Amino acid sequence: MKRSMKQYTLILGLMALTATAHGQKKNVTTAAVEYGKLRPMLLDPRGMDIEGAKKSALVAQKFIDLAAAHPDTKEDQKMFLKKGQIYTAIAMIDKMDSSYTEATSADHFNTAITAFKMGFQNGGKKTRDIEDAVRESRAYFTRLGDMSWEAKNYGEAGELFEYAARYFDAIGVLDTTVIYYAGVGYENGDNNEGAARMYDQLAAVDYKGARGATLAASIHKKLGNEERSIALLQGAQQKFPNDREVLLGLVNAYIDAGNATGAEKALSDAIATDPNNEKLHYNSGTIYINLGDQARKEADETEDEEIKAQKLASCAEAYQKAETALTKALEIKPDYVDAQYQLGAHLYNWASQLRQQAAFLKVGDPREASLNKMTEEKTDASIVALEKYIENAPNDKGILRILWKAYYKKGDMEKANQYKARLDAAK
Repeated sequence: MKRSMKQYTLILGLMALTATAHGQKKNVTTAAVEYGKLRPMLLDPRGMDIEGAKKSALVAQKFIDLAAAHPDTKEDQKMFLKKGQIYTAIAMIDKMDSSYTEATSADHFNTAITAFKMGFQNGGKKTRDIEDAVRESRAYFTRLGDMSWEAKNYGEAGELFEYAARYFDAIGVLDTTVIYYAGVGYENGDNNEGAARMYDQLAAVDYKGARGATLAASIHKKLGNEERSIALLQGAQQKFPNDREVLLGLVNAYIDAGNATGAEKALSDAIATDPNNEKLHYNSGTIYINLGDQARKEADETEDEEIKAQKLASCAEAYQKAETALTKALEIKPDYVDAQYQLGAHLYNWASQLRQQAAFLKVGDPREASLNKMTEEKTDASIVALEKYIENAPNDKGILRILWKAYYKKGDMEKANQYKARLDAAK
């Protein structure tokens, strides 16, 4: 049968297109072959061949870039798979030799992860292969992160863990465990911005309940982002109203922001979640001491007598609440050593402030008698708490010194001399 010239032209055109497409497919195949050569050079447990891997990686990169740029193969799922694998290998080599390419290892990682993500989203026969490649990369960078952590290279560990997590993100999996490790690595490596980036992801998915939010709030506080820190804790409180870490975090955040009312409300809420928890009452006591110290500082800084009186009254109120809270902690657990120490030291310091306050009064001021009486009461109470504490820490020089001074100020020289001798003998 005769064919027309037009038919021959069409057939030749189709043959040319097929040949071109085959040529572009060959670029993917050649890149895959080169990757097959370089992979064992990097992963062979008997030893890496870095120089050999460098040469094969550049050849593989050349052909996969040609395939990625051509219309016939730029959406091919196998191309995305090989591009992800090849650029991961290049990034690994660049980590070991930063002069290997002009681009940074971070650029290569981003290219690899984007390729895997595109291939996974497009779907096809290679989806399972992409998942396997991503899992392999995640495992590899997790191991490297572990090694960096053990070597105390915490910042590098954080970076490697972040890359490991991002590989899983390419296939739609949020790897919260590795993201947590990345955040801790960054934080220990003094990269608080990196830690915030990780912890924010955990907060967004309620990692371990409110744990993600408290981690994120803490790191944002370090960064000076007070509003962001408080917002994270407030959001967590709405979801987890009885979480003590959230409530105590709010207490401290409100104190730092000068919001005493908010701090007391959060503190009350925290104790209401577990009223017989001695640690909560202890924390309450220390927080009220801080509030009192803050009010005392403000009183010392002002010359306005009316404001000074108000601040001193606020200080006394906070100190009294601190005494009550610490006493409650000891009622629940009488041998709570930290509470014994904190209560005794607090009352001794308060007595010293009251003594000083009385000394600055004008002669004949009616407040002098009550201040002196209160000074004596607080001194006696401090001695009771600290003598219980010293039974468990007989050589604590700081407390021995306080007890010596406390008895000296009371005029009990016999006891004062006993504690002075113990202080001198303590090592």
